[in-house]
Amino acid sequence: RYVKSNCPALDVAVLGLAGVGLPTHENHTSGLRILRMAEVWAKLRQSQAVQRHRWLRMLLALSMLLAYGARFMGLSLRLRPQFITCHHLALLPLSVLASRITAATLVFAPHEWESERTGLTPKAQAVAKWIERHFIGAAHQHVFVCEPIRQWYADTYRLATTHVVRAIPEERLERAEAAAHRASLRQRMGIGLEDRVFIYQGLIDPARGTRELLQAFQTSGCNAHLVMMGYGTDVDMVRQAGATCKRIHYIPAVPQADILKHTAMADAGLIAIKGPLSLSYQYSLPNKFFEYIMAGRPVFVTDNLRYVAELITKHGLGMTMADSEPLDLRKMEAIDLAPLADRASSYANSLDWTKECRPYQLIYGLVS
Repeated sequence: RYVKSNCPALDVAVLGLAGVGLPTHENHTSGLRILRMAEVWAKLRQSQAVQRHRWLRMLLALSMLLAYGARFMGLSLRLRPQFITCHHLALLPLSVLASRITAATLVFAPHEWESERTGLTPKAQAVAKWIERHFIGAAHQHVFVCEPIRQWYADTYRLATTHVVRAIPEERLERAEAAAHRASLRQRMGIGLEDRVFIYQGLIDPARGTRELLQAFQTSGCNAHLVMMGYGTDVDMVRQAGATCKRIHYIPAVPQADILKHTAMADAGLIAIKGPLSLSYQYSLPNKFFEYIMAGRPVFVTDNLRYVAELITKHGLGMTMADSEPLDLRKMEAIDLAPLADRASSYANSLDWTKECRPYQLIYGLVS
């Protein structure tokens, strides 16, 4: 995120997957050069035949991985990059090979606890751990999203060069600006200024607890509103719920620069997932946590999200809820949010992306 504003001369190329309607070459406003695989891969992935047959999906996934790998190696040889950054464990062996061929510095920067991700089968997890054991030490630098995950990787694999860079937004909303956005967005959506509004933003998917949120707000009989903003497999379900329950609202995903303005319409943010969670989820530090805080909004979180719940309890940033019990919306509706919002705003003042991104700047030689 610091590329455009701080380092205009830095040339960063990203190899992306295919997408229907997306160009194969794009100069993004962030300063990135995005190179994508041919659109035919995305069309094949969406075809009915592939959706119907599991073996076809697996064959297509393998074919896409091989095609992506070939394209990546070709680009590495052509561009001869000074740095290669790998964000996904499955691509780490390929990244190690490319870095050795091109003499590039390899940076491993996973977005979560890769070998403990949600949804991994026992076989897939065994493969992930094998890749970690054999290839993670070949990276020259390692960047993680929060301290507990960094500590585990550093201790387990005896990594000497580890860093933490949290997903802090570049800006925060001042109270006057937040109040203005709150009023205008609520008026547009037909929500009263005195109504209590909770927002969930991000991936709208069963694994993120969105169905339980919908059910709770549909059946509780409380007067609070739920706003869900983002994209995902359950968007149609949210739309249908909103058609029958006037307290449920949907906002499509907005550009990054506009996220906090929409967050400001709510009184508090939600991160609530029921049931046992993977270690990656338990120790995650999601973007939405910082987006809520930087908009001056307290956070309500289920206690199985252990690291976020620990931060909220330690700094008084919101309320933790038992994941084993139904959401108590009446209690959530009645709680005095003013002191929590004050502490959220105070905590936001301690966050600074220009300082947070310094490990990246040091790694890529942008500062001394």
